[in-house]
Amino acid sequence: MRVLKMMVRLRMPALVVLYASLVGCDGHDSEYYPYTMKGLNALVYDNASGKEYFAGFIEASYFSRSEAASKCAALAARAAAANHLREWSYVCCTVTSSSDCVTKVR
Repeated sequence: MRVLKMMVRLRMPALVVLYASLVGCDGHDSEYYPYTMKGLNALVYDNASGKEYFAGFIEASYFSRSEAASKCAALAARAAAANHLREWSYVCCTVTSSSDCVTKVR
């Protein structure tokens, strides 16, 4: 009986994941996205002084964003080293035609 209840509980999330994977991606950015991604802005934050530094821009699309996130991390590390920052953090912002930071990714 417990196994049956657990299977019933897991069925709905499994169906949602299956539906999202089948419907979600067709291989290119489309009008279904609320905005078209142009790339990522890399920003570095100096924890000691509270200053923020622009590390650079990485051109990307939704389908290359994981590679772009890796490049963003490397760009942020180089900017932190160039500015001699010891305690720092970074954020990568999604750049669109309407915003320089519509979402934050890392």
